Amino acid sequence: MNGKIYVVLLSFLMSTVVLSGCVNMSSSDVDALNDVVDAVDDAVDGTIFFIHDDSFYGNVSHLFYDADEGLLYVNGTCVGSAAGGNVFDQDLNTSGSPTFNGLTLSELTPGEIVFPAADGSLTGNSSLFFGSATGRLGIGTSSPRDLLHIQATGNCQARMTSGATSLSRMLWYNGDTVGGYFMARGDTQAFSFVARSGYSINFFTTDSSGKDKHRLFIPGGTDIPTAILRNINFNVEGLTKSSLFYTDYANDSIGIGLSNPAYTFDVDGAIHGTDYYSSDGSLGWTGTFTNGDGKTVTVKNGLITGVS
Repeated sequence: MNGKIYVVLLSFLMSTVVLSGCVNMSSSDVDALNDVVDAVDDAVDGTIFFIHDDSFYGNVSHLFYDADEGLLYVNGTCVGSAAGGNVFDQDLNTSGSPTFNGLTLSELTPGEIVFPAADGSLTGNSSLFFGSATGRLGIGTSSPRDLLHIQATGNCQARMTSGATSLSRMLWYNGDTVGGYFMARGDTQAFSFVARSGYSINFFTTDSSGKDKHRLFIPGGTDIPTAILRNINFNVEGLTKSSLFYTDYANDSIGIGLSNPAYTFDVDGAIHGTDYYSSDGSLGWTGTFTNGDGKTVTVKNGLITGVS
């Protein structure tokens, strides 16, 4: 019988004593029943009794229930109110919806997010963690290093799913202003990166020493921006040539059909043009010369017109 709790309500108008609960006694145990009645009869209205060493025990300074106000007091402090705040006037074994303030659950690691398990019990898992001191959320880790930290022992991926004709977007804000976003749309099978007006696009990679190097810069705020490649060799592969168009950053040269241009503009293959002009704006040279193979090369206005 130890640990059972009984709420005693004394009705002074009716001069009766009402016991709420079951004392679990046989009808022959008259002496025990008299002890109970004597203890209750001496109690004040609102005293909460419990069984200790097979005896009734109650002390209003420890546990007290105000039936008129619906308030529960523990050690003189109100811990339950039906009018608002902490609600503790319901049977927790029923379908009621009690609300708790400062509820402590055992067998949980600090920071674990509590959720209902399949059996209806409250449980937690260190794989879903919130650091109250840092404001960081961890999925798959109990020590998140950023505001959102997702970690897996194998492949790691996140998914956003929209309707067939709707957009999935991940937006970046500068304060309350959208700076840019990734966007995908299912019906057009398009994936886009958008920088809003005034925002530039920058791509960086690290070099062998671990320093960030600016590779591509596309300025914002203009109708036709000029994309700038920096600290990088640029190569366009062709169908039959591995370097159809190549820029050599270190030597400030361009190769057509080769990746090691020896001149400012080096071409491996035939060149066709309508006119050639020198740097002063005049037409190029006209004449003939003999090349290294002993053949005669004919030039008109700076363009090779024949080899014989």
